[in-house]
Formats: sequence, C-alpha cells, structure tokens
Amino acid sequence: MACNFHAVMYKISPTTPLIALAMLSACAWAPAALAVEPATDVAIQIEADALVVDEKQQISIFSGAVKLERGPLTIYAERLELREFDGGRQEGIASGTPALFERQSEAEPSDPGATDAEKITGSAERITYDSQQETLLLEGQAVLQRWRNGQLRDETTGPRITYTDATGLFTVDGGAQSVSQPKRVTATISPKKASPKGQ
Repeated sequence: MACNFHAVMYKISPTTPLIALAMLSACAWAPAALAVEPATDVAIQIEADALVVDEKQQISIFSGAVKLERGPLTIYAERLELREFDGGRQEGIASGTPALFERQSEAEPSDPGATDAEKITGSAERITYDSQQETLLLEGQAVLQRWRNGQLRDETTGPRITYTDATGLFTVDGGAQSVSQPKRVTATISPKKASPKGQ
C-alpha cells in the first residue's frame, strides 16, 4: 500500500503505528500536524514535501526538504526512510548532498567566554538515527563540528563517525586502508580559554 502527501508536517511518537499515517491518505491534507505522544516520550516531528507509506514493510519514506526534529536535535535531508521496530524503536536513514544534523546544548559554566549555547553539527552522505540508542551514524565524507559563540572550535572528519546524542561522545572509523586510496581520520581541536585567576 502506497500513499502520497505534499507539504505536510507529522509528529510521530514511539507509540504511533505507521498504519495511522497510512489512514491519512484517505483525505486531502493541507499543512497539518499529527500529534500522538505519551507524556514520558519525546516525539519525532517531521516536515517534508511528500510521504509514501509501506504498511507491510513498516516504512515511511519522506522526500523533498525533509526536516526531522526531536528535542534539541534536528536533521535535514533530501530523503528520509523511517522504520518502525517492535518495542517502539524507530530508525531514520537520512540521505542528501549532504544530509545534515545539528544539536543545541548548554554552554559549559567553566568557560567564561561562553555566552551562547554550544552547538554540535554534522554532515555526511548518509545519516542513520536510532531513536532508542540516541545515536547518529554518519557515513560518506563525514564531518563533525563543535561551535561555541558562533565560532568553529573543533572539527573531525572521516569515512564513518558515530555520535551519541545523550552523552556527546563520538568515535571515528578511518575504514579500510589502501596504498592508492588511504582513508585517514583528521581532527582540529581548539584549546579552551583559561579561567581568570580567582575563579
């Protein structure tokens, strides 16, 4: 079963079955929101130009200026496949040229120069988001950056980067090496400002 949408917005929680999205195809929708979420969970909100739902495979395919939001996390892509698994786990595979994500976080109180919130951004040809593990897997020309007060502080690149949203930890995999096409991990790390004496 396939259905098409245009210029719509969806809110999807772990308890929102994909069949509920498929039922919407019976109506002509203007931009609207579907909100079905328990108070203890943070829903995934998605905006896109079009949506195709495969009920049997439990897959929703969003396309055209896709924007996924969940709390402070935002993912931008040209195409997004959202899969539903038993237990409420959801996996989103975002692709683009490139696909992007950004994550706002609070500034560290120990840094006297931090007047704005810190921001983590990333880009890759493909970003896989696991809602249960809260991980983002960046594959294909992956870049991870940390911004502070609008300035780039740290940057890491590699073929494959795994970022854990809940902890801020990340790992970088250089991939298989060859003499003709070496795959290297690179990192640029800016020193933190020293705290003034007496603080």
